[in-house]
This record gives sequence, structure tokens and C-alpha cells, in this order.
Amino acid sequence: MIVGIKLILIEKDGGLPDDMSVGDSVNVIVDEFRRIFIGRAPEVDVLVNAPSVGRKVVALWLVAEGVMVRDLGSGAGSVLEVNGVRTHRPQRLLPDGAALWIGRVGFRVKLSSDDYRMNVGAVTDA
Repeated sequence: MIVGIKLILIEKDGGLPDDMSVGDSVNVIVDEFRRIFIGRAPEVDVLVNAPSVGRKVVALWLVAEGVMVRDLGSGAGSVLEVNGVRTHRPQRLLPDGAALWIGRVGFRVKLSSDDYRMNVGAVTDA
């Protein structure tokens, strides 16, 4: 099984990341063979270059029930907001439409098993 994840930028940390505008998105594919890492380190899958973002903040991976998100314990950490309820340092299923905060940078999560055709890793206009 393959799931496409579109992370749509909804809030920046001041003016950063300066390589993205609100509404831009990053597309990634999650499958059962590897984890996707999000953070500020050059080796992560989704690079978020902002001072409030740690080197490796969260990991995403596929389980039978859907996509899991897990905070990796960085300084600023992460928050998952679902229907107005915030979970700090989440380790749970990642629901479609949730807001995922990496430090002070916010993304809206869109999941689709059809999105595996997306241009993976590219920054696009929403």
C-alpha cells in the first residue's frame, strides 16, 4: 500500500521558511518500507528551514490503519491539531485534514492513496 501526503503550509515562523509561501505544499509518499522524517537537518525527507524547527522533529510511516506520526523529542517539538484539540509531541494516527505544527511552522495534512502520482518532494502552489 502507498499513501500520498500533501503538507500545505498554513503558517510560517515569522518570514521563515523563506523558500515557501503560505499555500505552497510539499508532497511525499509513505509506504511500508521506510519512514519519512521532517525537520531542519539536510538529510530529512521534508526540509523545513526555520529557527523554531529542530533537526529531526517527526517521523511518518505506514501501518495497517493508516499513517502514523511520532514526535522525535526535539527541543521545539511538534503539535498535532485535530478538530481544535491539540496533542503535544504526538504518537498516533495522522488524520486527513489535521494541522501538524513543526516548531512554529504549520501544515495542513491531506492524505490520499491516489496522490502517489504527485511530484514527490516538490514545492508547489496549493
